[in-house]
Amino acid sequence: MTAAIGRRDRVLAGMGQSVQPHREDRLAVVKQRNHALRVDLLDRLHAKGKITNGFGSIAAHVKVLVGAYGIYDLFRHWQDDLALNPPPDGNVVRNLLGCDPFDNQQRYVDASPLRQISYAANKVSALIAWGGDDEFVNPAQSEIFVRALQQARFNVRTHKAVGASHFWVNHALSDPLGHSARFAPVLAEFLDSFL
Repeated sequence: MTAAIGRRDRVLAGMGQSVQPHREDRLAVVKQRNHALRVDLLDRLHAKGKITNGFGSIAAHVKVLVGAYGIYDLFRHWQDDLALNPPPDGNVVRNLLGCDPFDNQQRYVDASPLRQISYAANKVSALIAWGGDDEFVNPAQSEIFVRALQQARFNVRTHKAVGASHFWVNHALSDPLGHSARFAPVLAEFLDSFL
């Protein structure tokens, strides 16, 4: 089975066959679709002047927020970390901010995206994604952040990767059954809609 790789609107050859393809053929088609999505996304960003080279100079005006398994409330993450009983130097947020929240509460407020949400900023569209079984960042971080964005009247889309642990976005797109492969079309459609 072969597939045309390129613009999103191209049709994958062979998909209309009445014979059920073998599992390997279906996996190959999914891999080719994911490659086509990557190529198409880069094409669209180049065409809109958002990327001028491989790493690109991104336009200064922020239009979208894409968050994946983020820490949005640093005080809450500090508490969650302590519940795991880490060694004294093992608390991620303490190490990042250089103090405990009871040493400098304002530092935790200033560093928490949850505390920066405002009606004035709600022109930005957001896509928030997280793993349902994240062992490093409590999934409630994303759920609470999404709720706050919605309350501040942001346009918010979500993607919960059911069963995914932390770092699932880094998995290879070539794995058609992986969480990244399922997220790629969601991300491409979101960016296409709002960029």
